[in-house]
Amino acid sequence: MRPATFRANFPGIGIESMSGDTHKERYARVPATALADMRLSPTEFRVLVALLLHADAQGRVWAKRKTLSAVCGVHPAHISRATAALARYGWIEKTGKGGRSRPAGYQVNAQGL
Repeated sequence: MRPATFRANFPGIGIESMSGDTHKERYARVPATALADMRLSPTEFRVLVALLLHADAQGRVWAKRKTLSAVCGVHPAHISRATAALARYGWIEKTGKGGRSRPAGYQVNAQGL
């Protein structure tokens, strides 16, 4: 029996599906302290990695919830909850409000970016 084909829309992220389709691959530098932070739920960790993936060299991120949602595979409402938790834990600071089709701004506070 042939395994199911992986079909997902991850904007700008390279993945190889089980059908052999290959797209441009991107990487995120994830601090080891993020792996050790037991406060982070699996969703919060995935959102943090998605933010790191979209961060510029200074750790600034201007990605829409829809984009982060597609990368993480979670509902956009969970992105808001996860970023609020990440801000409480000190991993990020929200630098913009977003809304009305504008992305919120984030500053990732991870050392070594």
